[in-house]
Amino acid sequence: VLTNTAFSQLWTLEGEDSLAAVTLSEALENWREVSEDSDLWTRIATLARPGQSDRNPVRGPMRMTDGETLRVEARRTSTGALMISFTPEDAPLAKSPRAQVLRASA
Repeated sequence: VLTNTAFSQLWTLEGEDSLAAVTLSEALENWREVSEDSDLWTRIATLARPGQSDRNPVRGPMRMTDGETLRVEARRTSTGALMISFTPEDAPLAKSPRAQVLRASA
């Protein structure tokens, strides 16, 4: 799992320095919990399934429960990896991590 500085500014990882401790299923469930559009994450989970023949990107707004909206795009890379990008709809990324915490299962 790869992340960049912008991801770290957007999401806080609970007790971890990297997303490596969080599975894709756990991350998708975390994002589903703080999003008002659970269908977006269902479509992304479908795209993430191994052997999925439909490789069209999944795009949609992620309306957060705190009122913020992010544009989300999930797509398969040329190597078959899944890439999910988050872009703030109205403002640049905050300088400090947001309150939402991604957590791994115990």
